[in-house]
Amino acid sequence: MDELKLRALDLFDDYVDLPAAQRAQWLLSLRDANPRLHGALSDLLQADRCHHALDEELPSGLVARLALLASPEQAALGDPRIGARLGPWRIDHAIGDICGGRRYLAYRDDGRYRQQVVLDCLNPELRDPYAVGSFLSERRRLVALRHPAIATVLDGGIDGDGRPWFATRPVEGQSIDAWCDDRRSSLAQRVELLIRACDALAHAHAHGVRHRHLATCSLLVDETGRLQLVGFGLPSLGRAGATEQTDTDATADGADDRIAVGADVRALGAVAFRLLCGRNPLPAGPGSAAASMAHALIDAPAGIAQHRALGDNRALARMLRGDLSLIVARAMAAQAGYPDMLTFAGDLRLWHAGLPIARDPSWLQRLRQTLHL
Repeated sequence: MDELKLRALDLFDDYVDLPAAQRAQWLLSLRDANPRLHGALSDLLQADRCHHALDEELPSGLVARLALLASPEQAALGDPRIGARLGPWRIDHAIGDICGGRRYLAYRDDGRYRQQVVLDCLNPELRDPYAVGSFLSERRRLVALRHPAIATVLDGGIDGDGRPWFATRPVEGQSIDAWCDDRRSSLAQRVELLIRACDALAHAHAHGVRHRHLATCSLLVDETGRLQLVGFGLPSLGRAGATEQTDTDATADGADDRIAVGADVRALGAVAFRLLCGRNPLPAGPGSAAASMAHALIDAPAGIAQHRALGDNRALARMLRGDLSLIVARAMAAQAGYPDMLTFAGDLRLWHAGLPIARDPSWLQRLRQTLHL
């Protein structure tokens, strides 16, 4: 990215820190002092407004023009990011693919000090100005986000092709399901990890940050049992490439924030389903939230129960019935599910303590019929 665009990105942060009453005068002063820099900043601000105004037309400014620079011919030659520099970071090698992008190991290359980071970058084909607007809105909140179970975001920017990237400190560990299976963790131990994940996501939600790509590989556990949530920062695909998970519940009043929180709750519910019963959630039937975990164990390999410190799958199915199955089904429900991570965590804590969860009789009756309990 050239110097003008980097300076504009830095000024974007200065602008949003100003009181609203001072912003117009500040922009006028910048226009008089440096018209080119003022124009680049104005394009970034327009992209940010695009993220908050879904019913308006997408802008045709700098972000839209940059997004068109990524060519299929360039992608066909291999990964052009290897060896490239993003901000102060030099990309060393690719780690793997993630939802909506790719992950790399990089090191600091500005001569100040040695430091390794993990870089998350959008895929070249995601050339949507909406995604850049989403990035600009969350960039500062992500860098400021601090929680012991969330991998710290150290830096972020936009590359020369107009695609966002984030730098986080490296996290050692296995995905939550592999870690638990290797150690034959009990259901109670697995629920304890899910509670920690809920708490981390509730903290992020309270600070205006949504995950949007939550999966078992987003929850890493190290040798000491410390849970780390990774993968923050990659924006959703916007209107043109919206996924069913994030947009099926869209309402006319544009309640996008509530939709994003609900999508994270449902995604963690799906993670809980796999973590507890060792199978992916079954397709929901007409009018149902999801099939039960106990039902998913039919024809399952015999070793699944042993990975959960139980003798056989029948014993595991018995433990999964009742409140635990209801909690996970409610978390995955598209409607009448948990409104946020705190209520999801609250019911998990009740189960972990051996206490019954609070129930709406009419909702419980419908769900029992769905799950054949």
